[in-house]
Amino acid sequence: MTETRYHELLGQLLDGSLSESDAEELCRGLEHDPDRLRNVREHLMLSDLLAQDLTPHRAPEVFWQGVQSRIQAEAGEMLKVVPATTPQRPSKPTPLHRYWRLAVGIAASLTIPIAIIAQWSGSKRERVNNPSPVPAVLESSRGLATHISLHGKAVCAHCTLHQTKECQPAVRIREGEGEQTLFLSDNSISRDFKRRQGCCRTPLQILAEGTVHTEHGRSLLVATRLEIQR
Repeated sequence: MTETRYHELLGQLLDGSLSESDAEELCRGLEHDPDRLRNVREHLMLSDLLAQDLTPHRAPEVFWQGVQSRIQAEAGEMLKVVPATTPQRPSKPTPLHRYWRLAVGIAASLTIPIAIIAQWSGSKRERVNNPSPVPAVLESSRGLATHISLHGKAVCAHCTLHQTKECQPAVRIREGEGEQTLFLSDNSISRDFKRRQGCCRTPLQILAEGTVHTEHGRSLLVATRLEIQR
């Protein structure tokens, strides 16, 4: 199958206009070409995600149920025409059945990626909207590297806290009755923040995300996100 012919058949598949003969040709081409099969899966996944954006009430389960209903309907028609008392040799799958068998395999392979994407997206929104409780996170991260997302104040460790020789931003967070300081590890995120906001001599409300660990008795935050909260 040439590249041009493959893309022509792929377009018909996505449009829902693929004929039986073309479906059989596409099946033959995909059976021995894992790269193209992977490409078809990706196109179907993107098509299904786009359809869900355009039609919010449509879920992945609806797509899967539609495929199952079609398969069951065709299986029922086959049982009607086969005599119950005469044993028959298994017949060669028709082009249409080969096409739908391929569709079922592709649909099954899409169920897990779509679910993972939805779960990942939901958990990411939850982390941003509901930052981790500070005391529990910091207590569990003593000597360990733990990912956190929290609200606090960006202050200058030199001008405000008088704990460093040079100006550098730090994050102050409420912990129980007192406060705790998270010193920022030197990376591109903290350097860019300091370049834009200065040393934070005037405290700023901030959303901080990253990995916390203890080094030389100090809590260090390797920031992956530092965002000013207005």
